[in-house]
Amino acid sequence: MCWTEISNRAEQFSNKWHDRLVEEGADFLEIANTQTFYDEFFEIFGRDRSSVANYEERVRLKGREGRYPKRIDLLWPDVLLIEQKAPNKSLDDAYEQAMEYVENLCKSKRPRYIMISDFNVFELYDGEACDRRKGLIKCFSLLDLPKHVKTFDFMPNFNMTPRLQSKHICDKEGNPMPGPILRNICKNARWLLLASWTIGLACGLVWSNTTNSQRPATNPSLNSVKPVSSPSQSLPSSIDLE
Repeated sequence: MCWTEISNRAEQFSNKWHDRLVEEGADFLEIANTQTFYDEFFEIFGRDRSSVANYEERVRLKGREGRYPKRIDLLWPDVLLIEQKAPNKSLDDAYEQAMEYVENLCKSKRPRYIMISDFNVFELYDGEACDRRKGLIKCFSLLDLPKHVKTFDFMPNFNMTPRLQSKHICDKEGNPMPGPILRNICKNARWLLLASWTIGLACGLVWSNTTNSQRPATNPSLNSVKPVSSPSQSLPSSIDLE
């Protein structure tokens, strides 16, 4: 997965949904299409939406405890909140709604980014900005999505599972790089060598101790016994005859 492939996927996505919006016109329904739209949007970046983000996340608004909780269109906890509107509806209401949700979420779920959309237009905001104008990161149309994929640099899954993984694995700049298994081996090569050396040393010590324990025991007293000389050795070398 690299930026070139992401851009290609974004182009296919934007063309497909633009054609659908034009074809269905006023019959295009927000409720019927939102979830499919964003499942495919996440797939552009190699993400399985269901593994990171939820639809219809409930949030209770302060001062409205007695009422039913509101539902966030999409929430990727700590990362992204999306508020979706029907085509050609005002995004001002969507922004106010999204900010109200953010203020009422627990801190662990508050997103770094907020996106509002009516399918035709996308507006991405810094979730930590207190002013809409200052917080706007990018605004663009659906057909311009391929040009702005790097705006979503927090989205790509560069370490995808083999099921989703591209044949060509690239870094964030689009440069080829080894796959995740090889990267981990290279990264931990020093520790692997140290571990193998330690195991080899331990095996050597065990083998040495085992060999020594299997040798027959020797009797130290036997080593101190002097050899018995033969009778011939006790006789003089020459005999004097009288």
